[in-house]
Amino acid sequence: MNFKLLTSAIVLGMAIPAALPLVANAADTPADNAKSATVTVTGGTLTITKNGDSKQEAPSFQFEKANVSTEAQTGLKTNGYQNTDATDTYIGSNLSVDDDTGTGNGWHVTAQLGDFSDGASHSLAGAALNVNSASGSYSATPTATSVTLTAGGDPETVFSAAKGEGMGTATTDLSGTTLDLPTATYAGDYTAPLTYTLTSGPTA
Repeated sequence: MNFKLLTSAIVLGMAIPAALPLVANAADTPADNAKSATVTVTGGTLTITKNGDSKQEAPSFQFEKANVSTEAQTGLKTNGYQNTDATDTYIGSNLSVDDDTGTGNGWHVTAQLGDFSDGASHSLAGAALNVNSASGSYSATPTATSVTLTAGGDPETVFSAAKGEGMGTATTDLSGTTLDLPTATYAGDYTAPLTYTLTSGPTA
């Protein structure tokens, strides 16, 4: 009788560790390593570059002197880039575009030349501006186009980027631009407005 009781006690004592929690096999643990990093990139603007203190980086042109003549005077070269509007103090020859939109839509810049006037009812009929890109530095393959702008005529594309191109900053140097005058009857200082228009999307 005593022997049986002792055996029961030993069996009971050996069974106690079996009541402790079991350690799960690593293969049974749920995976917890599917993490991520997220950032939102916000698009900016499409503008003709502002140089320094908000000076728009697009050239005005001053040309060498012409003579009163009934003969054509062609290829007059630039000798300065000062705008007659004192509020615009950019005096360089660059045309520069900043495309920070992040859309990849491309863009194009047109230029339009108005009529030359001396402020006294005299004009330079048939005057033409030969816009020539001398060189360019591009962050992404835009195209500078040499065109002739007739005074009082339609706008022409002078700088453009196709879809997926021209993102970032693109610059072309228009210092090779010249002026043609078929005739010049009245002496004086003549000025014509020159308008640059930047539009989203490539040329048609």
